Amino acid sequence: MKRTVLILVLICCLVSVCCISSAENEAPPQPELQLQPAELHLNKGSGAKVTPTVTNLPKGVRTKKFEWSTSDPEVATVSGNVRGVGAGQAVITCTAILTDGTELSADCPVTVTVPVSRIHQDRSRYPSYHGRCEDRRICAGNQHRRKSHPRSLRRG
Repeated sequence: MKRTVLILVLICCLVSVCCISSAENEAPPQPELQLQPAELHLNKGSGAKVTPTVTNLPKGVRTKKFEWSTSDPEVATVSGNVRGVGAGQAVITCTAILTDGTELSADCPVTVTVPVSRIHQDRSRYPSYHGRCEDRRICAGNQHRRKSHPRSLRRG
């Protein structure tokens, strides 16, 4: 009985020593910079805010400042906010400079589109005579409706 208790005590000691030494050997988490949102889709002329967040900082280390840059200033600019300048794709890069001299970087892809404000129809491709279509296979819409019954289509 004493022998069994002694063996159990030894096993418990070995397990606890192994667990403690393996916990000490684990590397502390590395600092990381994340951007929110992770990617942007903007219209030309519009803007959005990208928020940087630094996680897993070691004790006593703080973020000193953030520096921003763009891969293509003709597509997107950044100065606090990201603004869409022209159609295309660009990458916004944020660099966090920590008080211990470490630099962390993160990227945010940006796609800028130019919204269509008005669609222009080339009327030269669709011949008409006084608002009536000459070729009914091409033309469609309200111009074929009879005046007596607005919901019926003229057959011809």
